[in-house]
Amino acid sequence: MTSTPGRHAGLTVTGPRPLAAAALELEDRFQQIITYEDPPYGNPADLAPGPGSLPVPRPGSITIEYGENEPVERVLRRAIEAHEGAGNPGWFAIVRSGDRIDVVPRAYLTAAGEVAERTPLLDTVISRAPIRTSGLEFLERLASALSEERGEEVKIGTVPVNLLALDSSMDSDEAMPARRILGARLSRLNRDLSWQLLNEPASRTFVLNIHSMSAAHDIDH
Repeated sequence: MTSTPGRHAGLTVTGPRPLAAAALELEDRFQQIITYEDPPYGNPADLAPGPGSLPVPRPGSITIEYGENEPVERVLRRAIEAHEGAGNPGWFAIVRSGDRIDVVPRAYLTAAGEVAERTPLLDTVISRAPIRTSGLEFLERLASALSEERGEEVKIGTVPVNLLALDSSMDSDEAMPARRILGARLSRLNRDLSWQLLNEPASRTFVLNIHSMSAAHDIDH
């Protein structure tokens, strides 16, 4: 993104996951990898009817203004403040991981209506036997390990199948957070790869979607 001192920009997003949509839009505008992870959506107040009567997160909106030369992290914090100020579901934090910025859940509303702290799913420490895998096999093993450690099912959603199929490498057997393992593998393959981990509302299932930063606007929120 080309910035001109003194110029301002605006961002307005609406939908069932406005912060996820904001992360994608800012990722494109700033050409900066910004990943996103959902909290669980289990409280009826956080849900709305979706296609086929399946629940979706309650729709909301985010509107912010920012200077085009502001650091992306400051703009993201403003988006999170707007998200929470509007009463949209979930509370979030920003974690810097090298050249990547992660938007992670820090609290959510339980089915009983209580605010509960949330350890991000991808902060789960896992260890695996070091074997050579394709990119697709790596994702499947990672999802399986996360499901086993946390008791929350992780499924593979939309991913760049052809690109991942060409990858074949060995991962470390060191125990470390899944976020670090995933980030390192994707960065080795293509530094433009980003992800969103989305909860299937009213369930303990999460879907991992991976996209190229340049193709972010092709994603269905």
